[in-house]
Amino acid sequence: MTIEEFTKTNGDGFISYYEIENNSAYHNSVLGIYFAFTTLSTVGFGDFAPRSDAERMIGVVILVVGVSVFSMFLGLLTEIIDKYKQIDLEIDYSDELDRFFGTMKHYNNDLEWEYERRVEYFEYFRYKW
Repeated sequence: MTIEEFTKTNGDGFISYYEIENNSAYHNSVLGIYFAFTTLSTVGFGDFAPRSDAERMIGVVILVVGVSVFSMFLGLLTEIIDKYKQIDLEIDYSDELDRFFGTMKHYNNDLEWEYERRVEYFEYFRYKW
Protein backbone atom coordinates (compact mmCIF):
# COMPACT_ATOMS: atom_id res chain seq x y z
CA MET A 1 0.00 0.00 0.00
CA THR A 2 1.45 3.37 -1.00
CA ILE A 3 1.24 6.55 1.07
CA GLU A 4 -1.30 8.02 -1.33
CA GLU A 5 -3.58 4.98 -0.99
CA PHE A 6 -3.15 5.02 2.77
CA THR A 7 -4.08 8.73 2.89
CA LYS A 8 -7.17 8.15 0.76
CA THR A 9 -8.42 5.33 2.98
CA ASN A 10 -7.76 7.25 6.22
CA GLY A 11 -8.96 10.67 5.06
CA ASP A 12 -7.08 13.89 5.59
CA GLY A 13 -4.10 13.61 7.84
CA PHE A 14 -3.05 15.91 10.65
CA ILE A 15 -0.41 17.60 8.48
CA SER A 16 -2.70 18.40 5.56
CA TYR A 17 -5.80 19.17 7.66
CA TYR A 18 -4.00 21.71 9.86
CA GLU A 19 -1.75 22.88 6.99
CA ILE A 20 1.40 22.15 8.98
CA GLU A 21 3.59 22.32 5.87
CA ASN A 22 2.76 26.02 5.40
CA ASN A 23 3.65 27.05 8.97
CA SER A 24 6.99 28.23 10.28
CA ALA A 25 9.19 25.86 12.27
CA TYR A 26 8.54 27.91 15.42
CA HIS A 27 4.75 27.69 14.98
CA ASN A 28 4.93 23.95 14.33
CA SER A 29 7.06 23.49 17.45
CA VAL A 30 4.50 25.35 19.54
CA LEU A 31 1.69 23.26 18.02
CA GLY A 32 3.60 20.04 18.73
CA ILE A 33 4.29 20.97 22.34
CA TYR A 34 0.69 22.11 22.80
CA PHE A 35 -0.63 18.85 21.33
CA ALA A 36 1.71 16.77 23.50
CA PHE A 37 0.75 18.58 26.73
CA THR A 38 -2.97 18.48 26.07
CA THR A 39 -2.68 14.79 25.23
CA LEU A 40 -0.49 13.86 28.21
CA SER A 41 -2.58 15.85 30.67
CA THR A 42 -5.69 14.09 29.29
CA VAL A 43 -7.37 17.45 28.81
CA GLY A 44 -7.69 16.89 25.07
CA PHE A 45 -9.33 20.14 24.03
CA GLY A 46 -9.87 18.63 20.60
CA ASP A 47 -8.68 21.66 18.64
CA PHE A 48 -5.70 19.59 17.45
CA ALA A 49 -6.39 15.90 17.15
CA PRO A 50 -5.08 12.96 15.13
CA ARG A 51 -7.04 12.53 11.92
CA SER A 52 -5.93 9.09 10.71
CA ASP A 53 -5.30 5.68 12.22
CA ALA A 54 -1.53 6.05 11.90
CA GLU A 55 -1.63 9.39 13.70
CA ARG A 56 -3.78 7.87 16.44
CA MET A 57 -1.17 5.15 16.89
CA ILE A 58 1.53 7.80 17.20
CA GLY A 59 -0.67 9.50 19.80
CA VAL A 60 -0.87 6.23 21.73
CA VAL A 61 2.92 5.96 21.69
CA ILE A 62 3.19 9.58 22.92
CA LEU A 63 0.81 8.77 25.77
CA VAL A 64 2.62 5.59 26.82
CA VAL A 65 6.06 7.21 26.70
CA GLY A 66 4.80 10.35 28.42
CA VAL A 67 3.12 8.48 31.25
CA SER A 68 6.25 6.34 31.70
CA VAL A 69 8.55 9.36 31.88
CA PHE A 70 6.16 11.16 34.24
CA SER A 71 6.01 8.10 36.49
CA MET A 72 9.79 7.89 36.55
CA PHE A 73 10.12 11.54 37.60
CA LEU A 74 7.39 11.12 40.20
CA GLY A 75 9.24 8.10 41.62
CA LEU A 76 12.47 10.11 41.80
CA LEU A 77 10.66 12.96 43.55
CA THR A 78 9.20 10.52 46.08
CA GLU A 79 12.67 9.07 46.69
CA ILE A 80 14.11 12.55 47.28
CA ILE A 81 11.33 13.36 49.77
CA ASP A 82 11.95 10.07 51.62
CA LYS A 83 15.68 10.80 51.86
CA TYR A 84 14.92 14.29 53.17
CA LYS A 85 12.63 12.81 55.84
CA GLN A 86 15.36 10.34 56.81
CA ILE A 87 17.89 13.17 57.21
CA ASP A 88 15.32 15.10 59.23
CA LEU A 89 14.88 12.09 61.54
CA GLU A 90 18.64 11.93 62.12
CA ILE A 91 18.59 15.59 63.13
CA ASP A 92 15.70 14.90 65.52
CA TYR A 93 17.66 12.04 67.11
CA SER A 94 20.65 14.29 67.70
CA ASP A 95 18.34 16.77 69.48
CA GLU A 96 17.20 13.95 71.77
CA LEU A 97 20.83 13.04 72.40
CA ASP A 98 21.62 16.65 73.34
CA ARG A 99 18.68 16.60 75.77
CA PHE A 100 20.05 13.38 77.25
CA PHE A 101 23.46 14.95 77.83
CA GLY A 102 21.80 18.01 79.34
CA THR A 103 19.86 15.80 81.75
CA MET A 104 23.01 13.89 82.66
CA LYS A 105 24.82 17.19 83.31
CA HIS A 106 22.00 18.25 85.63
CA TYR A 107 22.31 15.05 87.68
CA ASN A 108 26.09 15.43 87.70
CA ASN A 109 25.87 18.66 89.72
CA ASP A 110 26.06 20.75 86.52
CA LEU A 111 29.55 19.47 85.75
CA GLU A 112 30.43 18.64 82.16
CA TRP A 113 31.43 15.09 81.32
CA GLU A 114 34.92 14.39 80.14
CA TYR A 115 35.18 14.98 76.42
CA GLU A 116 36.32 11.40 75.64
CA ARG A 117 33.42 9.89 77.58
CA ARG A 118 30.95 12.26 75.94
CA VAL A 119 32.19 11.30 72.45
CA GLU A 120 32.04 7.62 73.41
CA TYR A 121 28.41 7.87 74.54
CA PHE A 122 27.48 10.05 71.58
CA GLU A 123 28.87 7.50 69.11
CA TYR A 124 27.15 4.64 70.92
CA PHE A 125 23.73 6.29 70.96
CA ARG A 126 24.09 7.62 67.42
CA TYR A 127 24.74 4.07 66.28
CA LYS A 128 21.78 2.73 68.28
CA TRP A 129 19.37 5.41 67.10
